[in-house]
Amino acid sequence: HFVLVGNLTITENIILGHEPRKGILLDRGKARQKVEALIRRYHFGLNPESRIENLSVGEKQRVEILKALYNESSIILLDEPTAVLTPQEVQELFAMLRQLRKDGRTIIIITHKLKETLAIADNVTILRRGENIASLPAAQATEDKLAELMVGRPISFDVQRSPYDGSGPVKLGLKNICLKKKGRPVLTGISLECRAGEILGIAGVEGNGQTELIEVVTGIENHFTGQVCCGSQPVSAISPRRMLDYVGHIPEERGKRGFVKGFSNWENLILGYHYRPEYVKHGFLNIRHIKQVARDTIKQFDVRTDGIDQLTSSLSGGNQQKLIIGRTLLHQSNIIVAAQPTRGVDIGAAHIIHKKIMELRDNGCAVLLISADLSEALKLSDVIAVMYEGEIVAYFDNTEGLNEEKLGLYMLGLERHGEEQIRRARG
Repeated sequence: HFVLVGNLTITENIILGHEPRKGILLDRGKARQKVEALIRRYHFGLNPESRIENLSVGEKQRVEILKALYNESSIILLDEPTAVLTPQEVQELFAMLRQLRKDGRTIIIITHKLKETLAIADNVTILRRGENIASLPAAQATEDKLAELMVGRPISFDVQRSPYDGSGPVKLGLKNICLKKKGRPVLTGISLECRAGEILGIAGVEGNGQTELIEVVTGIENHFTGQVCCGSQPVSAISPRRMLDYVGHIPEERGKRGFVKGFSNWENLILGYHYRPEYVKHGFLNIRHIKQVARDTIKQFDVRTDGIDQLTSSLSGGNQQKLIIGRTLLHQSNIIVAAQPTRGVDIGAAHIIHKKIMELRDNGCAVLLISADLSEALKLSDVIAVMYEGEIVAYFDNTEGLNEEKLGLYMLGLERHGEEQIRRARG
């Protein structure tokens, strides 16, 4: 999450709180000169006068690094720095970090991505449940070894999947969805179908319409043109609560749309489903039954908590995510929208979540997967659509031969399929 002011320029964001002065006035010339020198030094390729709101995600990441450099920080701490970057942007970031290391800076990276850890780190420290489990040179580590240290047992990265033939009936259909916000198009002509027994992956740099697409499918956003169908039933312009009867939703922002901060774990586990007959007895909530369901779900999904009465807001981000996913899978739907389902969870929990999603697919659910983690999208998806600036710019009717680098080109808008090619691929 970037800490940047959207309507200020790059220079203004970088100097914010450390403004150089000429008497009582801001010395804009000196500020711009120092920022330009930093941009040239590290080959960041930025215009100091560009507004933050007009930058790509990768460019915003560079501005955050420039803020640390401007303040002459000797230690730079990066928390999941590649979470929203394409493979090409990751390589650019790593080139910058290597230059910073060469200049004598100390860089600490917190990440779940083992391949990237081994690519950039000199030394690796593994934390588990707040304890330092091991520290070792990256040259002596492998992905399997790091994963075992992180989880406490050997773990496989493979997900078993049955063959996909694309013959299932359409469960979720989007027809020419268009949406504007503040007079600006954010979705343009989105037409997709997700079938029973299929995982449709949506790849794209965050901020290219994925959030708005989720809002349309889940009923949060109703001011669009086009049509949403669940099976043969048109469901456009109905409430989010009604949409829960059709679509299970794992939200991308758990703190905003995943739970109520003042609610306990058991209350959040039935949130949105509390009116259903299984939770009601004689017109009142059946608390005893609900609490037992909560205990079982928390155990099944290994949610680390002091109990069902603990406030969900006091859990770690990863445990909040497991609770929300447990709720969604507990109330199974024919259609699941899974947005960033493993963001902020450990490798062991991510593996469990991947298996659960694959079980849903194998049991005939239609799964719409929105993930900024390309390895996750490639591992789970049967078909992949790529979004760029609110449009579908590529559609792959199978993931064979696809890799992260190829997807990254489409995500950055450097390549795109023609409309006829996309139409043929969708059948």
